Amino acid sequence: MATTTATYEEHDRRTLSFEGLIAHLSRGPNMPTSMHLRSMLLAPFTSSWYAQQADELDAARRAKHGDELDQWRWDVVEAYRQQVQVAVVGRRVPSDVLRAADGKEQREKEEEQEQEAEEEPYAVIMIGYMGPGGATHADILRVNPERWGRPMLSLWLSSQTQDSDGTAPLSPATKALLDHLLLEYIPRAMQRLIGSTTTAAAPNFLVGLGAVHTPAVRYWREKGAVEYIHDYIHFLRQDQRQLLPLPVEDQDKDWHEATIQSDSDVRLVQGINKISYPTWYIDARRDRSIILRDAFTPGGEERQETDAEYARERARGAAAGWAFVHEDMTLGSLHVAPAYRRFLRSSQPSQGDPTKEAKKKSVGHVCVDRIEPMVLEAQRTSFERAGLSPQLPTEYFLATEAEDNEAALRFFKKVGFVPFMHTSWGTINVSPTTS
Repeated sequence: MATTTATYEEHDRRTLSFEGLIAHLSRGPNMPTSMHLRSMLLAPFTSSWYAQQADELDAARRAKHGDELDQWRWDVVEAYRQQVQVAVVGRRVPSDVLRAADGKEQREKEEEQEQEAEEEPYAVIMIGYMGPGGATHADILRVNPERWGRPMLSLWLSSQTQDSDGTAPLSPATKALLDHLLLEYIPRAMQRLIGSTTTAAAPNFLVGLGAVHTPAVRYWREKGAVEYIHDYIHFLRQDQRQLLPLPVEDQDKDWHEATIQSDSDVRLVQGINKISYPTWYIDARRDRSIILRDAFTPGGEERQETDAEYARERARGAAAGWAFVHEDMTLGSLHVAPAYRRFLRSSQPSQGDPTKEAKKKSVGHVCVDRIEPMVLEAQRTSFERAGLSPQLPTEYFLATEAEDNEAALRFFKKVGFVPFMHTSWGTINVSPTTS
């Protein structure tokens, strides 16, 4: 049964169909604005944690659920991100996100309502700790700096599909839903989250906001709840080709291409990146990352590929640029060393087509081209491991950048991305004891 508060329904894993929810988020017009939330739900299935635990997780499924997959999927999500809270909240929740019996009852209710009634907004919300797969709250506090140790809230609003540039005013119904989330649902979810931890440490009442629709965050800020806000633009790459990794003989001869492999690589990325990601976070991105090392600079002492010293001048073997795939399956941490910025080299044609003239590309552009197949493969892998229908739209190549980083915004547009959504990251002050 769903929880009903006043006129709002709150559905959690007891009534939600995991497959139905993913399918709903994957269809138009919800996608791609729902991409971040969908990917956070699917993150366990594309993680190195899952690969290491696959046999154990499958044995647990057979013992507990037999051939039934849906509840097992929720088990995996909760094992990966312990104490996570996931819900769909609204006055009228779509029937296709509910389990069979609850969905039938919901459809009957929908048929009773007047067809001309105004469409009601609803929200998909997820609150949990960011940490290594399967980590306890105590472990998370131990391995994370303060800002990463607090819970993170991801939110998708059905109404945001109609507001691509983040400037449309919120409807009264959307404001009422946001009020309910702020004053009712989030405090109770926090109470469940904090109350279920085993650590004796005092709870941190600041909740991180991850990729939440900018007008919603600004509305909460007007209410005095938001303490910090940083606005971002989400980009979608126009060219959605079915890219495949280039054969070795067709790769650019100017670069040694590798993934983040050594601990020194992890320290290099962590030390230079403007956002100080915890070591475990970068380490978990190893399989879906790219580092380009100089293979063309003549003379001088050649650096070894294990040498993680930052490239302040060009040198054979130096790390010229890198990128990795974030947990929400977007392009992350794209960085080019100063010595290689605005530096163009001839690039082999895509798929090694000898009839196409080689184009000169920047280090950042080559990183983007090489990381795109990894992003698309990560999404396909998550669907396959979760036993979801491959007929659903799965492949989107997204990037996120701060609104005030003009150079990065110009770069993304130059390499084929178009802006499609505005979100904000920040912190919201919520006390789990207020309700």
